[in-house]
Amino acid sequence: MITSLKSGLTASAALLTISAVASAADIPKGTYDVTGVITASTCGSLSPTLKKGAPQKASVIYPGAGQLNMILANPATTTAAKPGGATNSVCVYVGKIPTTGLNNAAITFNCFTDTISGPGKTADAQLKTKFTVGGSHSPAVSQVSIKITVVVGRKPACSYTGDGSYVLK
Repeated sequence: MITSLKSGLTASAALLTISAVASAADIPKGTYDVTGVITASTCGSLSPTLKKGAPQKASVIYPGAGQLNMILANPATTTAAKPGGATNSVCVYVGKIPTTGLNNAAITFNCFTDTISGPGKTADAQLKTKFTVGGSHSPAVSQVSIKITVVVGRKPACSYTGDGSYVLK
């Protein structure tokens, strides 16, 4: 009985290890709530929300490996905003996600400021990103580290790393 229990646990551990490795290659397509923190940054003078230690909250619409139009949406309404002053930073990648998935993907997003008046007309900045994805006990939860270079006017302005959790809605 103990031998079969140990064999069962060993087999289960092996399967979990294999699935964790497989799931690290990509995350399921869908919409994600993202919470995290800035773990390294040279962007603190650009924005206090990009200083090392600053909390991060965002939504990600992930189309899946080999698909078009990944979206990063970050709330951008300030504490000084007046009623009707809702603002979001919406970053769009119109290219295809690599067929190998999000892990180790290098993706450049065009970022717009969208308000109650409507979507931004031109991109305010670009985010040049490099993703690292870690597996989880749940296929709906992943650990993600993103190294980001902020490009303004075609010149790198600063860079930061955000580490957090992606939770599938």
